[in-house]
Order: sequence, then C-alpha cells, then structure tokens
Amino acid sequence: MDGIKDKYRREWETLEKEEAALAQEKKKLSDEWVSIEKQQQLYEKDRTAFEKQVASKLDFLAPDTIVHFNVGGKLFKSTVSVWARDRFSILAQLCTTQPKLCADGRGHYFFDRDWLVFKFIYAFLRDKTLPESMDTLRDLYYEASFYRITLLRHAIEAYLKSCSSIAQVHAGYATDPSLAIVRENEWSTHGRHDGTQSDRWHHWIFCATSTDVIPRTTDEVTTVTIDATMLATPQLTPMTPILAVTM
Repeated sequence: MDGIKDKYRREWETLEKEEAALAQEKKKLSDEWVSIEKQQQLYEKDRTAFEKQVASKLDFLAPDTIVHFNVGGKLFKSTVSVWARDRFSILAQLCTTQPKLCADGRGHYFFDRDWLVFKFIYAFLRDKTLPESMDTLRDLYYEASFYRITLLRHAIEAYLKSCSSIAQVHAGYATDPSLAIVRENEWSTHGRHDGTQSDRWHHWIFCATSTDVIPRTTDEVTTVTIDATMLATPQLTPMTPILAVTM
C-alpha cells in the first residue's frame, strides 16, 4: 500500500512541476505579447509626431475630395482622408496638389495590379480591418510594399506576431487538461459569454488595445485561443467587443 501511495505522490509532484513550468511559460508569452503592444503604441506615438512635422510640408487636397483609382480594371473611389491615412504612401501622394502620376481622361489613376487584393487595402484604410486568411495576408503584405503603405505592413506584422504567441499558449494548454480555467462567476468581470459551453471550453468576446490589427465586423471576427492567466493583462479589457476568444 505504501508503495502505491509513493507512486501516486511522485506522479502528483511531477504533474505539479509540469503545471508550474507551463504556467511560467504562459506568463512569458503573455509578457511578450504585452511588450509587442507597448512597442506598437510607442511607434504610433512617434509616427504621429513625425507626421505632424511632415504634414506641414505636404499640400494635400481637401479631406472630402473624391479621388478615383482604377486598379486592374476595377474602380475604387473614396475621399482624400481615406486614401491619405498613410501620408507617405503612393496613394497619399496622388492626393496632393502636385501628384507624380498623371490621371487619365476621366481623372482616374490607373494601376496594373490585382484589384482583388487592393480591396483589402481599401478596407484597411477605410476602417482598419484585416482579412483572416494567411494567404491573403501574405499577398496583402506584398501589395502594401508596392504601394508603400507602411502602416498596413506594420499592422500585418503585429497581427501575425500576436497570433503566433496565442497559438503557442494554446499548444501548451492543450497538453495539460488539468489547468484551471475562468469560472462562471468571472464572466461578468472579464467579458461576455455567448451562452454556449462544453466542459471547460467557453466562447468569449474581448477587446484589445490595438484595434489597428483586429477585424471588427461580425463576418471577419478572428477566433483565437487564450488561457485564464492572460485575462489580467493590459491588452484585454471588458469594453467594446471586437476579438472573439475561444477558451
């Protein structure tokens, strides 16, 4: 009998050590995620200050002026305030009083590029949304480089980094089903429960500080995985729901 007790005690101690190591790794990943968010916030702050200095030397058309782009035979039109969201892009330059490219007879600027990808550029400049598909994100990143939309490239990079960190946390969580999860009495504190549950898995909706890289429409919502130890981190707040989190 004592031998059996010793066996189970050793196994229990091993599990506790593994759980402690896993919790430490999760905290490390959580800290890395927070660090990325802080770096992006600093970048945005520096960029804003730099833009103010440069904007005084750029002579843009009135913000509500309509500018047309013909991309691969598909016409896109919007205001200068949208196209010039990234003031250093090619699109923004064409919204100045002295554009470097000549418009056609109808006043449209033509680009022999893929309009299927450009529509995601338009969506990002308009409301800061990104597609979910990794293939589309890759193509979008290449096109952002062509149009010199640095703001979009950085948004994609930050989004992929956050997805990578979350995936690593999920991989660790899945190996140990004994880890604690958020209980029902914490629902109102940390987010909104959608009414469905299966054992220890719950669907939550949270928001993040970096709205630049998170889709906000219902049909483009991003599903990721996160564990209870990350709920207290600064990047998650129980305000406007924009990020669907599977738990």
